[in-house]
Amino acid sequence: MYKPSNRLAKAAIATGHDPEDHEGCKALASVLSQVGDKWTILVVGVLSLGSSRFNALQRAVPGISHRMLTHTLRGLERDSLVKRTAFAEIFNHTSVWSSLRLALAKHQNDRIAALGKRLFENLPNPERGTARNLRMELYYRGTIELNNGDAQGALTHFRSAMQHMPTASGIDLHEDCLANAYLELGMVPEAIGEYQRILKLNPNYPLAYFHLGQAFQKQHRRPEAVAAFRHFLEANPTADQDSPQVIEARRSIAK
Repeated sequence: MYKPSNRLAKAAIATGHDPEDHEGCKALASVLSQVGDKWTILVVGVLSLGSSRFNALQRAVPGISHRMLTHTLRGLERDSLVKRTAFAEIFNHTSVWSSLRLALAKHQNDRIAALGKRLFENLPNPERGTARNLRMELYYRGTIELNNGDAQGALTHFRSAMQHMPTASGIDLHEDCLANAYLELGMVPEAIGEYQRILKLNPNYPLAYFHLGQAFQKQHRRPEAVAAFRHFLEANPTADQDSPQVIEARRSIAK
C-alpha cells in the first residue's frame, strides 16, 4: 500500500486552487520541483487522491510497466513524497473476523461495532480488477445478525449470498451458510433441502453429510440419519477420531 506524504497531500489540496493559501502553494511548488518525468507526474496525480495498492496504482496509470512503476515509486519514497506500508500490516480481514466472532460470543457490543466497521470498510478484492467479494460480505453480515438474534435479517443475507458466485469457479466454504442457519433456527425441512442441494453439487462438501444426519435426527428419521452419518465417516477416513463430529456420528450410528 502506498500512501501520499503529508507534503503531497497538502500540495494536492492546493491545486484547488486558493491564491491566498500561501502554505499550500509553497507545498505545491516544492512537490513540482521534484516531479519531472511523465510517469512520476501521473503517479503523483493518482496518489494525490489517496492511498493505493501497487496493482490498483498500475491499473490507474495507463501504459506504465511493472518495472517503471517500481522505479518511480522508489524515487518518490526516496524523496519522502510517498510512504510504502505492507498491506498485511494494515489489515488482515481473517484476523479481524476471528476477533469479531469472539466478541460476538462474549457480547462485547462496543468491540463488535468497532471490529465490524473495520471489517466492512476493508474487505479485499479477491482478484486483481474484480469487484469486492459480495458473497463473503453477505456471509459476514448474516452471521453477525444470527449471533445478535436477528433471524430474519440473517436469513435474508444468507439467501442473498447464495445468489453470488464464489470468487473462483466451483463451490466455496460459505455454500452451507443458509443450511446451517436453518438448522440452528429449527427450520429442519428447509435445512434438509439445502444440504441435499449442496451434496448434489459436491458430494464431498465439508460436514454437509454430518449436518444432514443431525437434521434427520431432529425429525426422528433414524435410517436416513444413520445413512448420512455413515457417508460422513466414509468420506473422511483420515479425520481426527477424537473430533466432536466423528464422536457424535459414531455414537448416533451405534444407538
